[in-house]
This record gives sequence, structure tokens and C-alpha cells, in this order.
Amino acid sequence: MEQITIDIQLDPIKDGIKLPKADISRPEEHAVILGTNGKIRQISMKEARHILDQMADCGAGFIFGKSDYIAIYNQDKIFVADEEEYLVGSVLVFLRAGDVLKAIPDDEIENLLEIAMAQVDTLKAGDVCFSAMRVN
Repeated sequence: MEQITIDIQLDPIKDGIKLPKADISRPEEHAVILGTNGKIRQISMKEARHILDQMADCGAGFIFGKSDYIAIYNQDKIFVADEEEYLVGSVLVFLRAGDVLKAIPDDEIENLLEIAMAQVDTLKAGDVCFSAMRVN
């Protein structure tokens, strides 16, 4: 099996990469599904578009704090507690660039989690405590 070899010695004539005879492609771009329990799942942009299509009549969105991350959620799942709107479940997250929804680079996932979890509160109903995300 041939290996990928990268040689950079600051010599533009000789520097380069030696590739095996295989297809070279970019890693797939991802949207993120984030649960109010802090779990995440990266999905393809194709799957994200499919989810957006299914949420055409019930979807809403909000920006996480002052970031460029936008969360799309099912507004039929909202409830009110202490005069705040909350969601338990999951949201579909993208980077927002104007009116365009973009994939989230892998190296931004930790930052996204930190920002998003700042909008998660612990609520109590009877004897049950649970995490819920503020959506307003």
C-alpha cells in the first residue's frame, strides 16, 4: 500500500506531496444536530437540507448569543417556564453568513458546544430535573 508523503523543506522546486493513485477529495462538510443533553451528531449537508424541508411548516430559528451559529428547531416543541421559551430535544445548527446557512468546520465544534450550552438551563418538573434550551 502506497503512503502519502509530504516533503516541505522550503524549496519550491522540490517541495510537494506524493499521493497514491486514489481519489482525493475534501472531507464532507457537516451541519450539527445538538441535543439539549449536550450530545452532538454531525450530519451531511444533504441530510440537513432534508430536515429543513421537513420543518418547512414548523421550523424556527435563533442565534446562539452573539455568535454566527444559528439553531433551527421545531417550534411545536416549545414550552414556557419562568416566562422563558424552552425546548427539550435537539436543534439543527449551521454557521450563518448573511442569509446563507453554511457547514460547521470540525475545528469549531468545541466552540459551538461552549456557546450553545450557555443557553441550556436545568429545570425541574415534579421530582424530575432535566436540561432545556432557551430559544428566545
